[in-house]
Amino acid sequence: MIAGVGTHDTAASVRQARQAEAAGADALLLVCPYYSRPTQAGVVAHCTEVAEATGLPVMLYDVPARTGTALEAATLVELAGHPLIRAVKDAKGDLFEAMTGMAGTSLAYYCGIDELNLPYLACGAVGVVSVVGNVAAGRNAELLGAVHTGDLTRARELQSGLIPLADAVMRTSQGAIMAKAALVELGVIPHATVRRPLLPSPPADLQRLRAALAAVALPA
Repeated sequence: MIAGVGTHDTAASVRQARQAEAAGADALLLVCPYYSRPTQAGVVAHCTEVAEATGLPVMLYDVPARTGTALEAATLVELAGHPLIRAVKDAKGDLFEAMTGMAGTSLAYYCGIDELNLPYLACGAVGVVSVVGNVAAGRNAELLGAVHTGDLTRARELQSGLIPLADAVMRTSQGAIMAKAALVELGVIPHATVRRPLLPSPPADLQRLRAALAAVALPA
């Protein structure tokens, strides 16, 4: 269980990290502070302070489209020197920079963009942190297995088969909204309620989602 503890405020993130540790979390997921857009030195100070607040391993979360601040290559190298900072959820989408980070650090890279799971895995990522995985975890596991055994033909087939679902979940209303809607369609949860400012899926997006679920042969 990896607990997300990232906030815009270092002190708040430290408190959440300690609460997660006390609750039994296995690791922490730490996003760049959002809105405040700190310098890279500030990002290092933030991540280091949170990492040192507990004994849990830390996965950094690089998603500049949401936070406004990217983890630069030099910053990742510096943070990789901390014994508890072990991994990166890379949702930046820059494959060359990801490969540079994999080559220059011991950090375990995980793809955080469902549309690019196969390219990241082929470049050396060890796994995925997936929104679509809420619905198609078995397919993602097959994809990882195919890459790890060198069967890229099968990996391409699996990735191609997931394109309609990735498109419907990630490129319509919003990932969290559509993942919950998909779980309702599959009968896993009873409702797809989301908190404002998120809004329920509009009918057109739900229709697209149902078609995608049928296309990847998931029961709906």
